[in-house]
Amino acid sequence: MMKNIAVLWVLLYTTVVVIGQTTDTLAVVVVTAQRMEEPLTDIPLNISTITAVQSQTRQDRSTPEMLLSVPGVFVQKTNHGGGSPFLRGLTGNQTLLLVDGIRLSNATFRYGPNQYLNTIDPFSIERMEIWKGGGSVPYGSDALGGTIQVRTIDPSFSSGDPVFSGQALGLWRSQGMEKTAHPEGEFSARRVAIHLGGTIRDFGDLVGGDTTGLQSPSGYPEGAFDIKAKVMAGERNILTGAYQFFRQTNVPVYHKIQLEDYARNHFSLQQRQLGYFRWERFPEKSFFEKITATASFQQTDEHRESQKNNNPVLRREADAVSSAGFSVQAEAHPLQAWRMVGGIEFYNDQVGSQRVDIDNLTSLSTDKRGLYPDGSVFSSLAAFWINHWDWEKWGLTAGARYNQFFISVNEETLGKTQLNPGATVYQAALLRKISDTGRLFAGIQTGFRAPNIDDLGSLGIVDFRYEVPTLDLKPERSTQAETGYRLVTPKLQTEVSAFWNELRNLITRVRVEDDSIGGYPVYRKENAEEGFIFGAEARADWTLGQRLRLRGAVTLAIWAKSHQRRAFATHSPCFWPPWFGI
Repeated sequence: MMKNIAVLWVLLYTTVVVIGQTTDTLAVVVVTAQRMEEPLTDIPLNISTITAVQSQTRQDRSTPEMLLSVPGVFVQKTNHGGGSPFLRGLTGNQTLLLVDGIRLSNATFRYGPNQYLNTIDPFSIERMEIWKGGGSVPYGSDALGGTIQVRTIDPSFSSGDPVFSGQALGLWRSQGMEKTAHPEGEFSARRVAIHLGGTIRDFGDLVGGDTTGLQSPSGYPEGAFDIKAKVMAGERNILTGAYQFFRQTNVPVYHKIQLEDYARNHFSLQQRQLGYFRWERFPEKSFFEKITATASFQQTDEHRESQKNNNPVLRREADAVSSAGFSVQAEAHPLQAWRMVGGIEFYNDQVGSQRVDIDNLTSLSTDKRGLYPDGSVFSSLAAFWINHWDWEKWGLTAGARYNQFFISVNEETLGKTQLNPGATVYQAALLRKISDTGRLFAGIQTGFRAPNIDDLGSLGIVDFRYEVPTLDLKPERSTQAETGYRLVTPKLQTEVSAFWNELRNLITRVRVEDDSIGGYPVYRKENAEEGFIFGAEARADWTLGQRLRLRGAVTLAIWAKSHQRRAFATHSPCFWPPWFGI
């Protein structure tokens, strides 16, 4: 039996921005979406940017909220501490998140909206690059809907005497909804540059208008710290070390308390730490112009507490993912019209997961299996190669990537399972310069998402269902074609594009017939669906004089999918447009 679903959504926004005394022209934007610096005007890909200055003008509260004005991006917030971006209709583990070129997405990122982008302090960000529909070739798994690259503040070297600078920001919102303090400072010398910042925030319960009223509980405290140091070693080496710390405590999951009869349902801890060391070398006489090596370690901790009304049992869950990464890449300019970058990268995720149930009447504690198989390992090894040719009127981008995964799931009841899926993806895009300011572009790219530990081994209540493990999943895959027109002048930047994204082997939750646990219907995951998304979007950025700027965008998209239901399945959940908050 085949089932077809089609969903149409339209997003439209316009803004009028009053700016201080500044230039009356728009700056040329340089992006690093393809692992090397390129001017955005001449890239045959759909990439948008948002800077910290633009975000501060709007007083965005969190990192996900910075994306609210990006064309083709929708941000869904189920709770005050969340915020999940939708790119080309996809979100959660089907969109790739990066911080300074390092994967934020890890082995336990779940399907559907999640809160992980909100574990980046918005005050530490210099800019964000949003690549709609692409990213698997340069960065690997998960980029079915696209890639969000967060670039944190980069300290700059001084050309003269050492310079100290700093600033402090304080923010207070009425009715106790927010109190924020953020100091930061920077030291710049000829060979040393350091930037550091810290943030303390206290979010109170949200107060809605009209009949909404006070949404309690929804508030929580938050703290963050970041430091980045750069050292120029000789004339051709730059060493960078960075550390980021972010922590939220007692974040209420408001919709569960309101809709699922919970007395308490909180993220008692949401914490992320990232440290990395990067070496950049610029050889004097070599085939390579630049060689970059990066070693990173990231630790994410998620603790949850839940207790139903009129139930004495308090459930405490703790999940931790330790992610070690290493990459090396080299950039070259073999010919005047030809630039390329290639390299290898490796990531290893170690997953820890525990649960304890505490009976408040008897004070008896019972250890149980966590949400994920404790001790599971998710490793990835990949090689990539990206080329860009630039002739007088034409530009061409082409590249490929091979990714091999090594997955070990240590399931208590089913034993230890080894999986080794692999994927090869490619991209090719062409740009035609039809005038000094106008560009036509078209391209095709493939993407994939390897099944992660959340897909393979989750066991327990997730949203309104109970999930059981599945250990025979294949990677999800996509093929996307896109065409568009871009106009860039000193005062006007506009872009119109249309896209088609075909999705295969989609992993979906499938209902297990006549089975329920604790009143929740039981689901397992299967490669049970195929579908496609097509649409169009347009944006414009127009500067009028030195103090006024107009921005606007419109997005139209349609999602349709069909799937073959398995013999044991009696129902398969359908896709909802993002504003339904599923």
